[in-house]
Amino acid sequence: MGNNGHRLRLDDPYNTKEIAFVAQINQELGYNSMLLNQIVDHTGKTYLDEEKERLIVSVIQWLGSPVGQGFLAQVEKRIDNDNSDMLENSDFVVIDEIDKD
Repeated sequence: MGNNGHRLRLDDPYNTKEIAFVAQINQELGYNSMLLNQIVDHTGKTYLDEEKERLIVSVIQWLGSPVGQGFLAQVEKRIDNDNSDMLENSDFVVIDEIDKD
């Protein structure tokens, strides 16, 4: 599973990491066919239609792209800078509370 086949050409070194991300998610899905469901809902009970599955795979693929790698580098930078207050200083919405049991 992967999107934008022109981005998954093995002879294009520009997209090497993107290809690796797609290969890895496909390998993981071979071990656990419910993985995409578990990404959305840790219990795996949420049903995902094909459109939602494609969206999740697309985001994973994007993380391997040069732009996605830039995003990950910025995340690493935050971690390395020990921004322990980053949650208090960001505008984000918690979609689902974590079970405290």
